[in-house]
Amino acid sequence: MKVLISSLLCLMSFFSLGQAALVEARQLIAKGHYHSAYNLLDQADPNNDKPDVLALKVEIALDYHLATKKHREFAFGNIEPSENLMAKREIAKGAHSFSPLKVDSLIKRQLAKKPDHFRLHYMLGRYYQELYMHYGDSADIPGGMLLKFMEMHFRIAFNNGLKESLAAYGIGFAKLSREDYSGAIPYLKESCNLDSNYVPAHYNLAYALMQLQRKNEAIFWAKKAFQLYEDSLFKADAARMIALSYKELDSLEPALLYYRLSDSLAPNNYYSLKSLLQLEANLDSTAFVDTRLRFFQLGTDKAPIYQDLLLLHRAYGWDESLLLFFQEQLKQTDWDLSSRAHLHLYSAILEKDLGKEELWPKELSSAKKAFKALYPADHKVFVFIKSYFKASP
Repeated sequence: MKVLISSLLCLMSFFSLGQAALVEARQLIAKGHYHSAYNLLDQADPNNDKPDVLALKVEIALDYHLATKKHREFAFGNIEPSENLMAKREIAKGAHSFSPLKVDSLIKRQLAKKPDHFRLHYMLGRYYQELYMHYGDSADIPGGMLLKFMEMHFRIAFNNGLKESLAAYGIGFAKLSREDYSGAIPYLKESCNLDSNYVPAHYNLAYALMQLQRKNEAIFWAKKAFQLYEDSLFKADAARMIALSYKELDSLEPALLYYRLSDSLAPNNYYSLKSLLQLEANLDSTAFVDTRLRFFQLGTDKAPIYQDLLLLHRAYGWDESLLLFFQEQLKQTDWDLSSRAHLHLYSAILEKDLGKEELWPKELSSAKKAFKALYPADHKVFVFIKSYFKASP
């Protein structure tokens, strides 16, 4: 009997020690003392035998590390109120003291004993989510399997009362990756409802709605994402989604507005400038001239840029305008050989199509001469020239 009482007392002491450590660790986390919190938990449970302690250790490792080695080892620091964790990660790059934490094997070991510990299921889902986001197919586990494991553990946690925004998002994202847009939408909406500031859920919800042609709803959620994003590239991407939705609704004025907004945030994006050109051809011929030059400068030696310009101008019967533009560019003397070759070739195409029989052979000759200095005789550009102009290269 004394042995039983002694064993029970030891067990109670074991659990009370873990609970006290959890309370103190959460207080340290609130102060930004992540290194101290992790060390406290590690001392309270060095063998990772206490599921609640392990769950909090994993949370600190995933959310508050200074550096990591493939999410198998983690380094921590204490952050002062005046400091920013993300900024300190950049500053602190270099030598660190790392603590090993094999998250998946440790959690699986505990789940084998306590399969109904839903917080551990949630943290394992979080771990697979982080691996996928940071490493994709370069992780030790293939990307498709990471998504499968993430969804499975998030679903167990979510369906058993752990209504976390990241769990709902993970399930929705996994469905999105399989192009199950209808299935993804309820979970992405739930993620937004659970955390109104979690911007990836807003953005991907807008994307899923857009794929289902629910454009007005897509605009609503994309605008929320735009408001929440702080990074200019992400804001530009959200603005571009809004613009595309408006464009497909044939609401051209707001589409133009958001494409310009996207371009101001992330200048010289191919898709933004191409769409701007198309809209300005309809709505703002003055701005069109400057945008055309910027679009051309994205790739003066790239055939797709010339082809896009040719198709757009032909749609409006503006072949003469484009020919004049190319001729103005040829007056510059600092073009590289490939850019000059393309300018001559597409000038020849326009002159031929416009019936300028006395002009295009000279342009074509200049193009062929330049291309011969760049490519072997069997290059596809010579195949095109022979087909289009019925001429031997």
